[in-house]
Amino acid sequence: MLLLAWSAGMLWMFGRLIVGIAAIRRIVRNSAPADEPAWQSLIDSARAALGARPAARLMISSEAAMPFTYGLFHPVIVLPSSADEWTTDRRRSVLLHELAHLRRRDLLTNAIVQFACAVYWFHPLVRLAGRRVRIEAERACDTLVVAAGTRPSDYAGDLLEIARTMRSSPAAAVALAMARQSDFEGRLLAILAPDSGRNVLTAARAAIVALSFAVPAVAIAAAVPANRAAPNAVNRTIDTRTVAGRSAPDAEAAALPASVEAAVAQATSTESQAPAQGRDTAVPALLSVVTDSSPNVRLAAVEALGNLQDPRAVDALVQALRTDTDARVREAAAESLGEIDSQRAVPGLIAALGSERVTAVRAKIAWALGEIDDARAVDALSAAVRDTAEEVRRQAVWALGEIESAAAVPALLSVLRDSDVETRKQAVWALGEIKSPDAIAGVSAATKDADAEVRKQAVESLGNISDKRALPALEAATRDAEVEVRRQAVEAIGELDGLRSAPEALIAATRDEDRQVRKAAAEALGNLEDEAAVPALIPLTRDANGEVKRSAVEALANIGGARAVEVMAALLKDEDPEIRKLAAQALGKK
Repeated sequence: MLLLAWSAGMLWMFGRLIVGIAAIRRIVRNSAPADEPAWQSLIDSARAALGARPAARLMISSEAAMPFTYGLFHPVIVLPSSADEWTTDRRRSVLLHELAHLRRRDLLTNAIVQFACAVYWFHPLVRLAGRRVRIEAERACDTLVVAAGTRPSDYAGDLLEIARTMRSSPAAAVALAMARQSDFEGRLLAILAPDSGRNVLTAARAAIVALSFAVPAVAIAAAVPANRAAPNAVNRTIDTRTVAGRSAPDAEAAALPASVEAAVAQATSTESQAPAQGRDTAVPALLSVVTDSSPNVRLAAVEALGNLQDPRAVDALVQALRTDTDARVREAAAESLGEIDSQRAVPGLIAALGSERVTAVRAKIAWALGEIDDARAVDALSAAVRDTAEEVRRQAVWALGEIESAAAVPALLSVLRDSDVETRKQAVWALGEIKSPDAIAGVSAATKDADAEVRKQAVESLGNISDKRALPALEAATRDAEVEVRRQAVEAIGELDGLRSAPEALIAATRDEDRQVRKAAAEALGNLEDEAAVPALIPLTRDANGEVKRSAVEALANIGGARAVEVMAALLKDEDPEIRKLAAQALGKK
C-alpha cells in the first residue's frame, strides 16, 4: 500500500512537470526571434559584462508573463512582448540576469531539484530545500547583475515593475522566471544593501566559506565526553588523520574557545544586531581572539565583530587591518569597520589605504571610507582614483560621491579620462552628487563620451547640478543617437534653475520619434510655463500614445493663455475620457 501511494504521488508530480514542459514548449514555439541589431548588441554586451559567453536564443512572446530561461541543451531566453517598450537599462538588466542563470548552469540544477522533489514528494524538507535552492539561485544572479555594473536602485526598480505584471503559470516550476513572488522582498533588500554585488563568489571566496564552516565543525567535533576508562586524564591523544584538508593538530589550533565560539554563533545566527546584554559578553570574547595564531579564527572573529557593529571593536579592527599577515583578515577588518560606521576608524583606514599592497583589501578600505562618509578621507581617496587597479579606482570614486565634498572635484574630473568605462560613469555620477558648479565643464564634455551609459549619466548629473550654464551641452544631448540619452537630456533641461523661456532644443524634442522623449519634453515645457511652447504642444494632444497626450494636456493647463484655453475646449470632445477629464479640470482653473 505504501509503495502504491508513493508511486501515485510520484506520477502526479511528474505529470505536473510534463504539463509545465508542454506549456513552456508551446510558448517558445509561438515566440518570434529577437534578431534586431539592437537586441543582438545588448545580449553581446551582457555576455561580455558577465565575463562569459553562454549561448542562448533570444525570443519575444505575447504569451509570456515575464522573462524566463528554458532548455537544458538548447537554452532559450523568452521575453514578454512588452520588452519592446522597456528602456535600454531594463533590457540589459534582464538579459544579464537570464544569462547569469546560464553561466551558473541553474537550468541543470533546477532539473535535478525538480526530479528530487518528484521522487521525495512526501518529504516536506525536500520541498523546502528545493524552494531554497531556487531563491538562492535568483539572489546569486542578482549579485552577478549588480557586479556587472548595474545600479542596484535601478535594478530593484526594474524587478519591482516586472513583478507587478506577474501571473501564475503551470510552467513556473520548469522555467527559471525572473521575478517570482517567493522571497521577493528579501531579494530587493539584498540588492539594495550596501556593497551589494561587489562580493561575487569566486573560487577563493568559496574556499573561505568552506573553511568558515569547517572551523566550528572541528570545534564541535573536539567537544566530546572524556573517556570513561580514564576520567582524570589531563592529556588527550590527537588523531593525526586529516580533517577538512588539514591535519588534526592544525584543526585543533583552529578551534575556537567555548566562549568565543558562542560569541561567533551569537553574532552570525541572525541578520539583526544582538541584544545589548548579549553584545556585552560577545564583544570582549571576540576581541580576545582577533590576534589568535590561527588565521581562520581571526577571520571568524573579525567578521563577527562587523556583524555586531559595536564601536568598541574599532581599535582592534584597525590594528588587524594594519598588521595582520592574512589578506583575508585585513579585507574582513576593513569591511567590518565600514559596517560599524565610526569616524574613529577614519585615520586608521586612511593610513592603511596608502600602505596596503593587496588590491581587494585596498578596494574594501575605499568602500569603508565611503560608508563612514567623513571629509577627512577626501585626500586619500583622491589619490586612490589613480590606483593601477580598476576595482580600487571604482570604489574610491564611489566613496567620493558618497562623501559629497567639493574638494574631490579636481580628482574626479581627472577620472573622466579613465580607460575603464565603469570608472568614468561612476565619476560622472559622483560629480552629480557633489553638485559643484566647478564640475559643469568636465561633465558637459562627458556628454560626448564614446559610451552611451557614460553620456546618459553625464546628462543626469548636469540635471542634478541644475545650473543653466549646462544648457548648451544638454541641448546637444537631445540629438544623441541613443534614445535614453535624449530622454535624460530633456528631463535635465527641465530641472535647470533660472530658465525663463523654452529652449529650442526642448521644443524640437516634442517631435522626437520616441514616445518617452516626447512625453518628457511635454512635461519639461509645462514646468517652464512659456506660452511660446504652446504651438509645439498642440500636436502632442493628438499623439498616438495616451501618456504623451495626457502629458501635453497637463502642460497646456500649466502654461495657460488664450490659445491653450481654446485647445482645452476642443479636447472636451476627445474620445479618451481621461483627456476629457483633464481638459475640464484645466478649464475650471482658468
